[in-house]
Amino acid sequence: MNLACEDCPDLPESVGDEPYFTLDADPAPWYDPKAPETWGFYGVLGLGVTGFAGAPIAREATDLIGDGAYYSPPRLGAREIAYTVALVARDECSLAFGLQYLSWVLNGSSSCQGCAGDQMCLFSCCPGMAPSAYDPGDAEIRHLYDVTLIEAPTIAPDAIQEFGGLLIATTTFTLAAQKPHIYTDPLASLGDWTLITSGQRLNGYDPDEVIKECRQPPNCLDDEQCPPPADPPRPPQIVDPCYPTGPDNWWRTRIHLSPLDQPQYMEAVPVVEIDTGAEELRRVVVRFWLNPQDLPCDQVNDPCQACLDITVPFLPAKSRLTVDGRTQRAQVECPDITTGRASYATPQLYTQLGGPFVWPVFECPTGFCIEVLAPRATVADDARIRVQLVPRSQVG
Repeated sequence: MNLACEDCPDLPESVGDEPYFTLDADPAPWYDPKAPETWGFYGVLGLGVTGFAGAPIAREATDLIGDGAYYSPPRLGAREIAYTVALVARDECSLAFGLQYLSWVLNGSSSCQGCAGDQMCLFSCCPGMAPSAYDPGDAEIRHLYDVTLIEAPTIAPDAIQEFGGLLIATTTFTLAAQKPHIYTDPLASLGDWTLITSGQRLNGYDPDEVIKECRQPPNCLDDEQCPPPADPPRPPQIVDPCYPTGPDNWWRTRIHLSPLDQPQYMEAVPVVEIDTGAEELRRVVVRFWLNPQDLPCDQVNDPCQACLDITVPFLPAKSRLTVDGRTQRAQVECPDITTGRASYATPQLYTQLGGPFVWPVFECPTGFCIEVLAPRATVADDARIRVQLVPRSQVG
């Protein structure tokens, strides 16, 4: 049995692993001085993995009445990832503990109420192969989200071998990523925080009123001599009383991303974070424009051409909003004065004119101009925003 690792010299530096010296100075995470069976478990060695080389695409077929069939639009199902590993131990008691420890680690936080799963980090290849502009491992690291265990590790009796005075047991387990895409780290060119008060002053502006003035291009088949029938009466629409409207005096801050800073063959999703600072924040608007010509952002500001609007009616003081396109979840982290701990809540997000928010995916490297609007009356001096773009792929 060959248990040698492949040569990957930059791996220890990439994971922050210092050289091993002694058990006292560098004990294993499972080591318990009160449990002798933990002394004889030497660890887990990866032997193989499947689940990254293909995309879990699913399409449903419906036969037509005539010849042929109709296939539904493609969608990605859950990504199942199967690992084969070897547990190395001194004796049977230590091997039993090793299996117990591995099972406990793989349970992660999936057993807690309301948890969707964990974040999984891995390298797509041996770290350190990217250009020197990257720290070792930054270019090769990948992330999956909402990962949970669906098949626990077990050891068959015939899967245990003795080798050099050790017991080596082969086992398999399967994980499932409920969010099937494979993400890189966020683009470094959009990694900095920006003070909301660092922008320009904009007076008497109504972000919704300018949208109402947008006109759709006419249909080339519209016939003036044959007007379409009138629309039937619509039931009254319920208006959210918490959705802010009307003109205000704003801070307007712009953020620029060049198309040259994006990968050419990967789609991407945004991650927006807002720290409110010392004051509550009301009616924050974040707008995205495509900018394939890499123009200055003061030349890319027609609201009718914006490809994404995010409106947040209210955020409490000293809170952080995260709108995460990777998990397609929005969350506000608020300080709890009574316990000193953080509490979490799900905010209501809107798009243009109070419409329901739809999670965006940017399929091409077009570059962006991003505009942040916040009323000056409710913006703290230390309020800040960070917008990141995260590339993703279906294989990797």
